[in-house]
Amino acid sequence: MNNYSLIIIDMQKNFLASNNKFTIKNCKKLIKKALNDNAPILFVEYRGYDSTNKKLLNVIKNNKKYYSNIYVVKKSEDNGASDISKFVDSYNLPKNFVICGVNTSFCITKTIIGLSEKYPNSKIKFVKKASNCITGIYHESGSKFIAGISDNIFVK
Repeated sequence: MNNYSLIIIDMQKNFLASNNKFTIKNCKKLIKKALNDNAPILFVEYRGYDSTNKKLLNVIKNNKKYYSNIYVVKKSEDNGASDISKFVDSYNLPKNFVICGVNTSFCITKTIIGLSEKYPNSKIKFVKKASNCITGIYHESGSKFIAGISDNIFVK
């Protein structure tokens, strides 16, 4: 997908699922791709919890060229769509989204639903292998649910 915004949801140490090495590794791959594509990167963080995992932030910090297309979006509820849309609209960011992070059956699902309602013509790609949930069962069921939300939502 060209012309997209990468949205990384709740990859904060407080959320156990965000500490999974496989999830971190695949989020890092998406960050590197976004850097290469010059795509905006939005780190969505739940207020009152730790900041985004430093392993992810270091991918940008260790990038050879300065990269300023980075945003930290604070949210107060599972559905971060309204907070994300403020940044997307204010900074005129691409309204196609690549989404990863935690927790699939909760924050990711609610945010994807919110974004698909706010931007019905956008394409949303949920990257399952760069996401996780409290349990594997919730991750699988959440991924299947996400796939059925809209024809504009793709699970990879």
